[in-house]
Amino acid sequence: MTFDQLQYFITIAKTGNMTRAAEQLNVVQPALSRAIKRLETELDVKLFDRTGKSVVLNANGTAFLKFAEQCVNSFHKLHHLLSNEELHGSLLIGNMLENIKINRAIVAFSNAYPNIHLEIIRSPKKKHPSMFHFFFGTSAYESSYLKDSLQSVELWQEPMSMLVSKDHPLANHKNIRLSDAKDYSFILPCDTEFSNFINHFFELADFQPLSYFKTNDQSMLTEMIRGSNCVALTPAYCNLYEDKHDFRIIPLTEPEYIRHTFLYRPIKDAYTSSEQAFFDFITGYFIANPFH
Repeated sequence: MTFDQLQYFITIAKTGNMTRAAEQLNVVQPALSRAIKRLETELDVKLFDRTGKSVVLNANGTAFLKFAEQCVNSFHKLHHLLSNEELHGSLLIGNMLENIKINRAIVAFSNAYPNIHLEIIRSPKKKHPSMFHFFFGTSAYESSYLKDSLQSVELWQEPMSMLVSKDHPLANHKNIRLSDAKDYSFILPCDTEFSNFINHFFELADFQPLSYFKTNDQSMLTEMIRGSNCVALTPAYCNLYEDKHDFRIIPLTEPEYIRHTFLYRPIKDAYTSSEQAFFDFITGYFIANPFH
């Protein structure tokens, strides 16, 4: 997905006509059509209903338009900031999640803004999210943390799933019920917010898991899964790094749960240039680099 594709899509959506859009964008119509076709192929959805020379947004296109406009607006805001000043500052960032894409987004921001110093605290237990400039968390934490003083923007959604090795007896399942694994030992998280969240699943499934091992270390969890017939509950987009081919992530259908991940920031009348740059960059990053 490219910035040009987003601009092309927005212009076509606004004009409702490929010829007029091509004229406004100063590109030839066949190139415009090819760019939109590539975008639809990448997204694996149709964005427009075509009737003669007219093109009308369908339900997918209407939903995507909001994100495309947000991404383009974020780019223009960042361009304005960069063209007027070299950004400096310090940001304190809390992160309740161990997720490689969050890590990569932060690194990309740091590379783009080397004069903004970042302090990142993993799993902060003693600080309320409002004490941070930004805070990565999920809907599972909202009942404990989210107050009227915080603003949130959703970064992605993911179903809860079961993690098994590629050679596990359950590995060929396309989806799975939690009760299907009740005879296997579970690797469970230690006493954290996430462990309370996981315990709720077993209450819904009405059985107590066989617990072979407990850990909050992602690398230890994957090594235990790799070398045994143990299973674990995990978000669909967990950190497997280069070892993903060794595992199977099976969507959980009963109980079914969609986890929502947010970027939080305190609500205030005005944000510094460095704060606004981080907000625009991170939200734009996840629009341009969605999970698949």
